[in-house]
Amino acid sequence: MDFKRDNSKCFVVMSFFHYRLRNRFWGMMQMNFMKSRLENIKHLSFFKLLGTGGGFGFSIKPDFATYALLTVWDDKVAAKNFESSSEIMNDFRYRTKEIYSIFMIPVQSRGSWSGANPFHPSEIKIGHKPLVVITRASIRVKRLLKFWLHVSSVTKSQKKAEGLLFTKGIGELPLIEQATISIWKSLNDMQKFAYHKSGAHAKVVEMAHEFKVFSEDLFARFLILETKGSWRGADPVSEYL
Repeated sequence: MDFKRDNSKCFVVMSFFHYRLRNRFWGMMQMNFMKSRLENIKHLSFFKLLGTGGGFGFSIKPDFATYALLTVWDDKVAAKNFESSSEIMNDFRYRTKEIYSIFMIPVQSRGSWSGANPFHPSEIKIGHKPLVVITRASIRVKRLLKFWLHVSSVTKSQKKAEGLLFTKGIGELPLIEQATISIWKSLNDMQKFAYHKSGAHAKVVEMAHEFKVFSEDLFARFLILETKGSWRGADPVSEYL
């Protein structure tokens, strides 16, 4: 599937920017300075500038070489044009070693992010195609230790997960405003990891609900339309699309 053939009204793009050493401070500063440039772009309904974790999945260790931009659009042409030729993206391209962008449409979304759910699901079925999962949460300060003590078990189990093509921890605020993005070969692969009753992920989810760890959370699934660029020199997803 690609942009030309899709008729959805909500388009989501996640772009990862891997900076050259001399430009990493500039990349960090864009977490604040880039907001004013994004706020009034036509057809852009939601965006988040995100730092990334240095480990596998959730991590307390930051990755100062990599940052991310999540954008949500109500027009597919605007989304595509922004990525390919906007001044903002050209600024990023000039300062990065590589950019990896994932174009997708939401097929399921529950919860909220900054007080609202920015993803409006399409009725398209994922079937046996690769999917993206984004989970994010605002962690209550009094529950920070409990959360971070438990989440390492999920990270360890995810490393062995069948069908996992890509994962990265992302966030707006270290330790507190946290999220992960993961890409799976199939819905079945994702469900086997996430919902296995004896698995680490299911246990952490149960703990989070029992102790009210999150003040806000969101879970969303997406169908990948296409990918562009590279991640560490290759595209981990394209051969499965």
